[in-house]
Amino acid sequence: MATIEKRITIPQERSLELLRDSVIHSLEGGQKASKFPTLHAYIEMTGEDVPNATVRKLREEFIQIRDSLPSINFGIVENGQFVAVDKISGRGYASNPDAGFFLTAVGLPTEFPVKDKLAELINWSIETCDKAIGRNCGFGKYSETE
Repeated sequence: MATIEKRITIPQERSLELLRDSVIHSLEGGQKASKFPTLHAYIEMTGEDVPNATVRKLREEFIQIRDSLPSINFGIVENGQFVAVDKISGRGYASNPDAGFFLTAVGLPTEFPVKDKLAELINWSIETCDKAIGRNCGFGKYSETE
């Protein structure tokens, strides 16, 4: 699949789609689930829980993806074309409680570098897997809310 040269910014809500499409394009040579079958199965779940054994495999795949981040071409598939993405739009929040309600609770619209935001998502995912493994349990389908 050819890459369209223009670079776009996507909303943070599309981060998982960005990760999936980038993995397929850059790490799996366009062949979905050829190297990361557990990740793709997890993304496509319909609501059932992931057993602990699958969480362990998912964690391993997230680590492989994290280690490959420098070599990934980030983008999403739109209208059959791989479109490069360089920024993710979201909200920036102040960690200082004296910064005021707007900065600590509402945040300011911000654009983040793709690599940084996906690294954050992957690291959070690994931590979530670690918690489930430590408790010898699974967890449900990924969602934007916790």
